[in-house]
Amino acid sequence: MSCHNIGHGLNEVVRKVLVEYDAGLIPYESAFRILQQCVKSVNWCDGNDYEATACMYDRCGRCLRKGLPMFELGSYYVMRKVWDKVSKGVISYHLCQDCIDEMGLQEFVSNPWDVEQQARYDYYG
Repeated sequence: MSCHNIGHGLNEVVRKVLVEYDAGLIPYESAFRILQQCVKSVNWCDGNDYEATACMYDRCGRCLRKGLPMFELGSYYVMRKVWDKVSKGVISYHLCQDCIDEMGLQEFVSNPWDVEQQARYDYYG
């Protein structure tokens, strides 16, 4: 059984980092490293790493830009194939087209990312 509380709590940390990043108080590189650690930290309590980034439903998991059309990387099987390529470079597995192109991931994109559907998974947003 997973402990969802740690993911929900770290989602609030991610939300705060993004607010400060958007306000220009935290540079991209620092924000990205903090967000990566939040995702990684969920595993300390048998949580689901995607819970830490639920508030990022409308952002690219690499460049952090908001409101762009985004696409979801494929299934777990596909993710295993590209894990080395994406594990250090993305926070979540929905990306904008620019980042997909820059990382050479077009063949691994499975679906458009439905921002409206994913918004319902954001716990307190």
